[in-house]
Amino acid sequence: MTDTQLTHTVIDYSVKETAAAIRKALRARWPGVKFSLTMSRGTGYGWMSLSWTDGPLTAEVNALTNGFRSSYFDGMDDSTHQIPASLYAAPDGSLIEHKWSCHGVNASRHYSPETEAWAETVAVRGSYWWPNGCEPYLDNPYYATRGLLAGIDLTNGFPTSPRESFKETWQR
Repeated sequence: MTDTQLTHTVIDYSVKETAAAIRKALRARWPGVKFSLTMSRGTGYGWMSLSWTDGPLTAEVNALTNGFRSSYFDGMDDSTHQIPASLYAAPDGSLIEHKWSCHGVNASRHYSPETEAWAETVAVRGSYWWPNGCEPYLDNPYYATRGLLAGIDLTNGFPTSPRESFKETWQR
């Protein structure tokens, strides 16, 4: 092979192979967390549902799984658009193109009873986590604990200082 010729290999993954690659990536990134990934059938073919208990933030999991998407829905023009395949350079200089078969992953993080009990001891009335809004329906422990848990990575257990480990998505 001369310097001007590059080989270009295209790897086309089925939905099942894409799901296997997602599972492998999740296990590599968060080895101690048990994820459940299921593939949809029929009309929802190509969509996947992902759930786990405690563990990493939903945004972090979405950032990882979005790399396996092959299309996305755009509500502005009410249509689905293809995402270009991922192109990588192999160590030998050849190009490898990965074409995934996944329209999207619906991620759902759940909390164990132990985690909810811990959050209820931290998010008490008057704490940083208690909502200060003028809406009376927000003035309860459910919204306080959900606000706390939504921003804390529980992969390594409960943090000793929840305020410092909280990943804020907005300015307070």
